[in-house]
Amino acid sequence: MQVIKIMMFALVFIAGYTVSPCIEKFSKRFLNIFQFSLPGLQQKIANLLKLFKKHSKFEEQLPVALDFISGALKSGSSLLQGMDIAVRELPRPISEKLELVLKEIKMGIPLQDALENLARRLKNPDLDLAVTAISVSQETGGSLSEALEKISSVIRERNKILGKAKALVSQGKMQAAIVGILPVLLCAIILVIDPAFITPMFRNPLGWAMLGIAAGMEILGIIFIRRITKIEV
Repeated sequence: MQVIKIMMFALVFIAGYTVSPCIEKFSKRFLNIFQFSLPGLQQKIANLLKLFKKHSKFEEQLPVALDFISGALKSGSSLLQGMDIAVRELPRPISEKLELVLKEIKMGIPLQDALENLARRLKNPDLDLAVTAISVSQETGGSLSEALEKISSVIRERNKILGKAKALVSQGKMQAAIVGILPVLLCAIILVIDPAFITPMFRNPLGWAMLGIAAGMEILGIIFIRRITKIEV
């Protein structure tokens, strides 16, 4: 028995001595790749955050822009003049987007096509609604100022409702986070304080089965809570 233990120890030592250079080489290569890709990854994350902020700001500014255009139409100005007023009076990013539409129109692109290009780039449902209203008004000759005013009012009311609903369900989202983190945290604390209490679970197939069932129930609980707290307005 003692001889077997010595042989096993020798095999482990030889394996470790043989494999360790490979592990060291692999770890260095992995770190080099990670360090090389980290700046690019940071830049991509920064660009995504910047794009998200711009889209959020655009959603906030859209009702104001529609009010500007609606007011210009009521005072006797044309749609293009109303858009030009919005470009001069409103901050970025919506002023940039409307200015791009005006530039496309000056280059000879029809108004409807320029607006559809804007909607295609931004993929905003509220903007799609406004573009549809402008298109219908151009074809049927309806009151565009009233239509834009109503759309602006609807967007504002929906944003208010969505803000209140998000505040109400934030507690549910926090509960989902706690449900997911707390069992893992408790397991880690017990493993540090008293390893003998919990290590038998990792050595027994029944323990692994219980851990798998618990993990599955945790995931199901998080999914159910997230679905309950998901809001579509």
